[in-house]
Amino acid sequence: MTWALRRTATGAAALVACVALTSAAGARAASAAPPDAPSARAAGLEQTWETPQGTWAVVAMGRLESRLNTFWQLFFRPVGTTRWSLVTPPGVASNGGFSADPAAGQSGAVIAGFQPSKHLHYSPLAETTDRGRHWRAGILPSALVFAADAVAADSGTVLALVRADGGALVRADGSITRWSTVATVATLGSTAAGRACRVSALSAVVVAGGTPEVGTDCAKPGAVGLFREVRGRWVSSAPRLAGGGSSKLDVVRLWSDAGGTTALIEGRGAGKSSLVVAWRRSPAGRWTVSAPVTFTGDVLSTATGTGSSVAVVTSAGWRAHAVESIAGPDRRWRSTGRPPAGTQAVAFALGGLEALAVHGGRASVWQLGASGRWHETSGRVTVPIAYGSST
Repeated sequence: MTWALRRTATGAAALVACVALTSAAGARAASAAPPDAPSARAAGLEQTWETPQGTWAVVAMGRLESRLNTFWQLFFRPVGTTRWSLVTPPGVASNGGFSADPAAGQSGAVIAGFQPSKHLHYSPLAETTDRGRHWRAGILPSALVFAADAVAADSGTVLALVRADGGALVRADGSITRWSTVATVATLGSTAAGRACRVSALSAVVVAGGTPEVGTDCAKPGAVGLFREVRGRWVSSAPRLAGGGSSKLDVVRLWSDAGGTTALIEGRGAGKSSLVVAWRRSPAGRWTVSAPVTFTGDVLSTATGTGSSVAVVTSAGWRAHAVESIAGPDRRWRSTGRPPAGTQAVAFALGGLEALAVHGGRASVWQLGASGRWHETSGRVTVPIAYGSST
């Protein structure tokens, strides 16, 4: 079985037109834009997530050791099927990776923001409401921050975290070309909750119950940076973590669906790294926090599933060396050990996990059996990649 490959000519034309029409805006943003992300790889940007319509996957392909020859692809698999389709927004360089989010208020809708790369110093956006068949183009006034959850959408409102002003939350209503600033690192840091955390960077954004919620990195050990806007004021919405007093804690993922809000929090300190997941059923509700799981290396990719399931691929460089998963509150972490060679992401499927293993422009699909062993399926894809190009 092969994965279907689809491109939308009208979407490509729209995105190219958007870039051409907004080149002046991009030039203005470039003067204030920081350089590309600091490392050749993009740990943490790859992700998969389940929706009632199907599963989405953001996966890096190409020559992963070479940044300009690494191209992120977006795939979709309808519910009840095993066949993936290529639905990458066309017309814009994807060397820098994607920040993407399902638009909670619309069936089959996704907002994707392009991380800057090469000579692209600002971030184009693409929005679909029909599972990637067609894309509508937009543009941000600055480059996205380097985070998987740098964009969020719900019922016509789009939020984005950009690098301007030392890190800012911007908002668009109805249009993804006109933006207003909602908050910055400085304004968040000046609040009582922000001073308690010592906000150092914006790391995630979500729309929870119709209200913006922002995750941050905290310079103060043991502090979790989660902030929610309540009647025009930013207040702490963070869970309390046991045993995190000496660790620097960063919110690395933040998402919301019909079951509530989930946060993935990473702690680093004393030569050790750990992850905890926090779940909350309603914006005003209390968090339930998992036990920590320790790991070595970096977070390469993450997966979210229905029923509050979370999986994390840890790695050394681009080489995955373990998958840690947890099925929800009051459940224990489960380690699958080393996944198949080339694994860049995992996805929840058929009540279990499957791995997306990449070798250049080819990818294969592996399933985790009840015995705990991975076996390769007939699902394969070859994506034509023009090495040395920017698209």
